[in-house]
Amino acid sequence: MINRKYSLDEDYFSTIDSEAKAYWLGMLASDGNVRFRKHDTCGEFRLGLMNSDKNHLVKFKECLGYGGPIRSEDGMSVLSIYSTKMCNELISLGI
Repeated sequence: MINRKYSLDEDYFSTIDSEAKAYWLGMLASDGNVRFRKHDTCGEFRLGLMNSDKNHLVKFKECLGYGGPIRSEDGMSVLSIYSTKMCNELISLGI
């Protein structure tokens, strides 16, 4: 098991069995991305929204049980999460 800096339910997208999970999957499909950087093997997924919609990212963090920050980048609020397991699952779900 990997030592995590922040808490995270890495099994959240293992099974899409609720409206909330389907909603967040759709949000990631429209406003998010998944990437693997060449210099390491860790996957990262991000969801960026206008600062006025930051409260949606707060709700997403709660669903994921994520304890990390929401950052401000270029006038947007961005939630960036590192988890190879979750990235692989999101890719298999079409993200």
